[in-house]
Amino acid sequence: MRAMAALLRQGRYADEVMAQVPAAGKRQAKVGRNDPCPCGSGLKYKYCCQRT
Repeated sequence: MRAMAALLRQGRYADEVMAQVPAAGKRQAKVGRNDPCPCGSGLKYKYCCQRT
């Protein structure tokens, strides 16, 4: 937030500032048991990577 405020005080546009500041706090969605496995195997998560 401080980096963002400093750039805005310098007279930069908000679009330009948002492109430079890394996204903080963005999380990936939690994988459900019956969702397709994110590894790309084509199996459900509960039959693939959840069993490890």
